[in-house]
Amino acid sequence: MKFQELKKIINENELEVSLKILEKEFENDSLEIYTLIRLQAGLLNQLKKDLKYSIINEDDFFIERLKIKNSLSKIEERVKHLETDEILFSGITSKTQKPKIFISYSWSDNKAADKIDDLFSDIGINLIRDIRDVKYTQNLKEFMKSVREQDFMLLVISEKYLKSINCMFEVIENMKETKFSKTILPVVIEKRVFDFKFKKEILNFWNEKSKELTSELNDIEPDNALGLFKELRRVKEIYRNMDEFLQIINDIKILTYEDVEKGEYKELFDKIGIEPTSRKDRIRQSRLFLKRASKTDNHKEKIERLTKSLEFDDDLVDAYIERATVFYELRMYKDAIIDLTEVIKREPKNEFAYSQRGINYRMNKEFSKAFKDFNKAIDLKKDYEEAFSNRGLVWDNLGEYNKAIDDYKKAIEINPNFKIPYNNLGFTLRKKGEYSLAIKYLDKALEIDPNYGFAYSSLCEIYAALEDKNMFLKNAELALKNNCPLADYLDDPVYRPYLKDQDFITLLRKFKHPTHIQTKY
Repeated sequence: MKFQELKKIINENELEVSLKILEKEFENDSLEIYTLIRLQAGLLNQLKKDLKYSIINEDDFFIERLKIKNSLSKIEERVKHLETDEILFSGITSKTQKPKIFISYSWSDNKAADKIDDLFSDIGINLIRDIRDVKYTQNLKEFMKSVREQDFMLLVISEKYLKSINCMFEVIENMKETKFSKTILPVVIEKRVFDFKFKKEILNFWNEKSKELTSELNDIEPDNALGLFKELRRVKEIYRNMDEFLQIINDIKILTYEDVEKGEYKELFDKIGIEPTSRKDRIRQSRLFLKRASKTDNHKEKIERLTKSLEFDDDLVDAYIERATVFYELRMYKDAIIDLTEVIKREPKNEFAYSQRGINYRMNKEFSKAFKDFNKAIDLKKDYEEAFSNRGLVWDNLGEYNKAIDDYKKAIEINPNFKIPYNNLGFTLRKKGEYSLAIKYLDKALEIDPNYGFAYSSLCEIYAALEDKNMFLKNAELALKNNCPLADYLDDPVYRPYLKDQDFITLLRKFKHPTHIQTKY
């Protein structure tokens, strides 16, 4: 049953009917149920008021009250049950309340701490952190004492962390707690922390630090330098306890920062009582990885995060589309086609998925399949300018230039400010030898977007065909300046006369573009 229909039943006070529907919907794990339960809770309060102030026949009073009370008790039972699980809808599934977690790190590792902070924020936990939780007038020592009151202490361990007086004294103080090993959550940035030589290096560091400070304070009266002697005592205490601390983190299950980056932090969540097992949690986890994928430009990392997203929820269409986009940029057209096919299975009327799959079929030279997908996209959306423009390119690939031009013009008719079909017209008209008309359309594309690098590239090709070297070089430079990877298209015969031209070679060397792949049209 649709949401609005169920809401109508609720508003009409058909409580028994709505309860049955709610029960059925809840079994199916509907995402709308929480909203509906809140509506029922509101209705519950209103019914109580109505019951209190209603003026009804005294003989009917007890019968009516029993009926309503019965309905109210059922609603109360459902509401109470769901409200105990409310955390499902607000962030995480937890065995208890959200845990209080303090993050301990060296300020040199601020970027890593920021990422871990963001990770927990995404799942509804705000880490307690010095940069935002130490009040202006609060003593740092007082704040550190309060750290012991937290449920967990997340340690971002690196060489700089292990050599920091503040960080290590903070840890040593907490080691005095009997439950220390059960409440620390170590995340190791540098794997060599586990190496024998590195452990020895750390112990030597604190030994030398202790000797150095002892020597420097040898001629100073303790009463006149209480602060310095206090620091010496801290250093000695760190040195005495460092071996034990290193042994503790060696014996317990820890995560590397690389694990966190990849999303392999189930052990961490298990330890703090987060159980991403329900469908709601898996959906949340899936969207978390989708969000994290959007934060990196690294193709490998993006694919890993999107794949992880789909492991949690294999119906997340956005993740398939995003991964298909990465595959396309890497020229992995078959993989992109597989992902877009998954989208179409789940959303048979998704015109964007058909259009994108058509582009990949075209790039893979499967022109008949590309035609079929572009036609389907246009059937689903009659004014789909991108599909017309891309179908035109298939006609161009087959040498059907007039049909290609018709499709480009249809795209422009739908959206006169769509720059791509103007560029495509210039590209196809150049092949027909209609250079003046091609330049006219390309000028229009640049009127819409003066920084449209691919239009400069198309002009570059026209002037190459016209053997106008000055204009060729001028437009080639503009194409490169505007991030068009011109070097990717040098297999076009029109460039052949310039492949050994020193001026052109110098220009290409001047603009060292990253090796990301873009399609020109």
